[in-house]
Amino acid sequence: MSSSTHTAAFSSNPCGSVVTQAIGTELRPVAVIENFASHPDALVAYAEDGTPFQAAPKDLYPGVRKPAPAEYLEDVCRRYGDALREYFGLPKSSVARVIFSALSITTTEPQRLRPVQRVPHFDTSAANQLAIVHYLCGPEHGGTSFYRHRSTGFETITHERLHRYAETIKREVMSEHPPRERYMDGDDALFARVASYKAQYNRALIYPSNVLHSGDIRRVSPPDAPLHAVRLTVNSFVRFE
Repeated sequence: MSSSTHTAAFSSNPCGSVVTQAIGTELRPVAVIENFASHPDALVAYAEDGTPFQAAPKDLYPGVRKPAPAEYLEDVCRRYGDALREYFGLPKSSVARVIFSALSITTTEPQRLRPVQRVPHFDTSAANQLAIVHYLCGPEHGGTSFYRHRSTGFETITHERLHRYAETIKREVMSEHPPRERYMDGDDALFARVASYKAQYNRALIYPSNVLHSGDIRRVSPPDAPLHAVRLTVNSFVRFE
């Protein structure tokens, strides 16, 4: 495969359908793009070949991963960069930089989750980073939800809120309300769900990395399960600097 053909195989779709919303009481922006990739099956084929999926000891993702093709997210930044800057209120002069992009499969059984993996999380307190979840699976595997922390009222964890939130959630999880051995999927004593989006093959969900969120994990797969039967996603972070 030539380099130009290889790049085209992992390109984003210029005809993708974009819907934007503001969620929660803090009205945080979320974008949903249908038909995100021009050739999503090429990504699935890439997942099946070459470098194997592996678990990273320091990664809190509850499963295994492998790096996504570099040209995949580079094309996303070129095609959607200006629209993302406008919708998410990022400086027009900022440069989109890929921080991370990996194909991911959820494999960890609920009873093996660490306490921090049983509650919603945020990826960074920085305001200039976006998360992209690209679903290469169907709705039966579960999508993504967003949450409000009940005791603080926070839906977004900024630099200014980080210390208070970290102290509060640590106390709650370790002593007051230990989370059950399950994946987060709806309201509980500590969090209220403010929005939820279903997984859909070739749908992408884009949101600020500092909002509280969690995957709605409905199915967990053994590492050797065929890809048509797993919760396969591409998870990426883009920082605008």
